[in-house]
Amino acid sequence: MVTCLTPLLLSGALWFPGFGRPDSIGYVEDPVTGARCHWDDGDLEDRCTTLLTYVQEAWTAQVDVWGYHAPFPDDGEGGSTGLDIYFTRDAAWGAYTASNYEDTQPGDGYMGSWSYIVMDPRNGERVDHTYIAHEFNHVLQYATDFTEYSLAPWEGAATVAEEWTYPGEGTWDSVGIDFQKAPFANIMSDGYALAVDHGMNLYYEYGTALWFMYLQDQGIEPPVFWEALVNAEETWENEPDAWDAWDTTTGDGPQALIDFALDRGRIGTADSPGWAEGFGFGPRMVVDVEELGVEVEPEEDPYELGTVYFDVLLEGPLELEVVTDVTTKWAAGSVTSGETVTSPDDFPLRFTGPDRIAVVDLGSGNWDLDKSWKQHEMAVVVNEGTEETDTDTDTDTDTDPDSGDTGEGPVDTGGETNEGGCGCASGPASGSVGWALGLLGLVSLRRRRCS
Repeated sequence: MVTCLTPLLLSGALWFPGFGRPDSIGYVEDPVTGARCHWDDGDLEDRCTTLLTYVQEAWTAQVDVWGYHAPFPDDGEGGSTGLDIYFTRDAAWGAYTASNYEDTQPGDGYMGSWSYIVMDPRNGERVDHTYIAHEFNHVLQYATDFTEYSLAPWEGAATVAEEWTYPGEGTWDSVGIDFQKAPFANIMSDGYALAVDHGMNLYYEYGTALWFMYLQDQGIEPPVFWEALVNAEETWENEPDAWDAWDTTTGDGPQALIDFALDRGRIGTADSPGWAEGFGFGPRMVVDVEELGVEVEPEEDPYELGTVYFDVLLEGPLELEVVTDVTTKWAAGSVTSGETVTSPDDFPLRFTGPDRIAVVDLGSGNWDLDKSWKQHEMAVVVNEGTEETDTDTDTDTDTDPDSGDTGEGPVDTGGETNEGGCGCASGPASGSVGWALGLLGLVSLRRRRCS
């Protein structure tokens, strides 16, 4: 799998004295977009010429059609004011997009900056177009709001941009697997936080492409989400943040999160949502509930904006309660019927088993995405309901995410590594990212979740 180091730049973990634009011994300039493709070794003129056609295609798809804010001209540091792309082995078998992190046009209502792309030529020509689709999206994100702390909107949107620019060639499905492996995590989290706190090596922030696809299904395209992130005050204070943008664009952030959790739980079943067509990897860490009146704990407690799933194997009309001592707001919903309740007034959730139940941590009243979020200890108890609580749902629905119609339990993936595909995916499991994190000792991850 190819590798993008942009998250390390955004986190501060790949910043060191002398870091800057690569050298250039030759370049080709595109008369249409004004972009330049440079190389620092050998003769890559023909490859650069082809690559600039991919820039044109990405520009048309993502700016002209999709509606992203166009790239800002730079200060001529690459020899012109156009977008610069550099081929150099300094990209460590991957690619990244970097900026001077300065407001290019003060007073325009954006904290937007110009940026440039760096790619390792050893990745191979066959993936140049996908790299450009992904990294060019980062260029547009820098032009919109470079102060956004959360990696999820950066990488999730850029991953969706691969598919938007080159349908059928994106990596959303391969990285979406890693997102599904950690449903308990805050949906705005990232693989670095999960590696440090849970020892999980996941491409999680890239897998947030799944919730961007859910938003697309609701009529909310990634450029609209990014416009909702715009720091109009033009300061480094990151307001609005990614959760604010989720709330603004959906009109009701908590309800949209609940609806997404139910859709996520349906993936791989007969009721799989249309936006996930062809993707059959349901949420992992699903715990079975087999006895009445017994407290059942999740494998991992949910973070705020996280979800835990319970497969209730009992039959008949049932009621579910959340048992917890923490002060937060909970929601629970039936994946089969779509019926949901929220605390404190709506519980218990009444449903007919067997069923898969999603329990969502909607967050305590004083939390902020950019400051901290916590795991909240909880359990569920299922009791027998009455005939009046029977929602008359179809009890034959297969709630297992991978087993088709066999009714077998979730498949143990054993922490497999994603394979295949092209695009920009990074995380602790990646070879080049792994050495970078090891070398830097996971220092200065200032944009990660606070402890």
